[in-house]
Amino acid sequence: GRIYPDSCGREAEFADLVSAGFLSIKEIAKNYFSRGECLTRKDIVHFPFDYALISPESPAEHWACAAYIFQEVVRDTELMFIYGELDLRFLPELTSAPLIISIVKMAMEDKNLRIVRFADIFLESGITDMDVTDDDVLVLSQNLPISEGFDLTNCIKITNTSLSHLDRMNNLKVLSLNHCAQIDDRGLKNVRTLFAKLTVLSFEGLLRISDEGLAEFAQKCKTLQQINFNKCVNISSVSIAALCRNNALLNTLLISNVFIDDESFSSIVSALNTSGSASTLTNLDISLCKEITDIGICALSEVCTAVTKLNMNGLHRVSDVGMRSICSNMWYLQHINAGDVFLLKSECFWFSPTQDGRRAANENMLVSLQHINLTDCSHLTDKGVEGLAERCRKVDVLILQGCDKLTDTSLRHIADPNLCTSSNIAMCDTIHTLNLSYSTGLTSSGILQLLPLCACLESIDLSGLASIVNDKFVQNMSKACPTLQKLILQKCLLLTDSSLCSMADNLWLEHVDLTGCNKITDSGIEVLTEACNGLRTIVLRRSKRLTNKTVFAIMRNCKGIQRVDVQDCPLIAKESVQEAKMIKPAVVVLF
Repeated sequence: GRIYPDSCGREAEFADLVSAGFLSIKEIAKNYFSRGECLTRKDIVHFPFDYALISPESPAEHWACAAYIFQEVVRDTELMFIYGELDLRFLPELTSAPLIISIVKMAMEDKNLRIVRFADIFLESGITDMDVTDDDVLVLSQNLPISEGFDLTNCIKITNTSLSHLDRMNNLKVLSLNHCAQIDDRGLKNVRTLFAKLTVLSFEGLLRISDEGLAEFAQKCKTLQQINFNKCVNISSVSIAALCRNNALLNTLLISNVFIDDESFSSIVSALNTSGSASTLTNLDISLCKEITDIGICALSEVCTAVTKLNMNGLHRVSDVGMRSICSNMWYLQHINAGDVFLLKSECFWFSPTQDGRRAANENMLVSLQHINLTDCSHLTDKGVEGLAERCRKVDVLILQGCDKLTDTSLRHIADPNLCTSSNIAMCDTIHTLNLSYSTGLTSSGILQLLPLCACLESIDLSGLASIVNDKFVQNMSKACPTLQKLILQKCLLLTDSSLCSMADNLWLEHVDLTGCNKITDSGIEVLTEACNGLRTIVLRRSKRLTNKTVFAIMRNCKGIQRVDVQDCPLIAKESVQEAKMIKPAVVVLF
């Protein structure tokens, strides 16, 4: 039968002894379990669980011991399915202890490995160090022949050799090498057979690849649906356009921080139009392509009208002319990130009968938007927010961070149900996440008048509004908006323990960020964590009055806590943090 440990950690105090013993056996008696003398493989099946060897906080020796035990267990043909329905006889060939443990965990949870996503595998075990080698890739490629994809994101140890191993897999559809820094053009040139079925090609952050290495991919890949070349600074529009021209079903194109100007961007748009994928492209990331101007954006918006998600963050040369073209032509747009597009002005969110007299454009512009990010759009005024509030009735996330020309009038527009002639609901009725941080033109009364009207608001960010966010404000906010679960109040310097008591009395919080709130003390944290014991994340960076008591209070009171950030808190000692982590080893504590 399958092993499901029901007594995890009952003998955890002997973990060091067990690890030392098994690692000694591994070193000096490699055939010990084959002899079946004092201890058999069946006897040790659940040792890694009983002795708590595989918690995320366990030292490397414990992980090495657990991996060795799993490898030995599956050598027995009667036990190779003891951890699940996946044949694990290949485990002894793997070299990475975290990888071995993570695969066993996935097998126990009946998770298939059709797409081998190494990041997800390691995340299941709470591991950030992607300890995967070329040899591991070889073993998995040989023993998981029906797998359709390998996502090697952040596996920084792999080299071009891994590509040679993967090239033998006939069914591979997904190839992701994001941030695998050792991969270069030579490795890409070694690929000979992968092209036919590839649907996902993701090379984000590969600084050593160029158009030369991508030439054969561009020529032979015909079934790609997703391309990710974000931060590939040495490739040009030539390769991107060639891939777009030869793949008619592209739905995702991510080319952030690649050198592209208007001329080269127009060539990419033309290639999309030629292949027909202009009508299938729904996700486009051109953020930080700083040479693109209104000319390129207008060319895009007139051709790729099916886009639903557009990231144009940091396009400093795009103005309201380009944004108006997007609003007038991309009627299905649901997610727009125009952060730091500081030339943008309010007029772009209004229909202009003189510039675009189409009735359909007037009826459809902006109406599908669900996620709006206008961070640091410093020329945005109340008139622009009014234009959005007149049309947007599906907005889930609204980010107006650093829009310092906005006043309370904007908040009244967001709350006005009469702005839209086709609907009697206000824009705020659907908002779950609201970010007004560093928008210093707003007042406490304006925000407090809006909040009771936000029926489903779960997250609010008021960071940097130090002059208006005080204890009285927090008290009124907590009463006015009891649906809040995530509260971000960084650098709200006037807050004291009284604010934490107000939160405790009125809210059920899962995430709170009080970075730089120097007046709060251990007593306030004790009250907050006792009442909001469902907290999952708490950020208390640069809090000068908090002591070791705070860390222990969080660990003691918050049963589901996952992450605690107490960096730069001078009165919290490293020894206390380490002691507190022993209470809940799985919790990530940043100190």
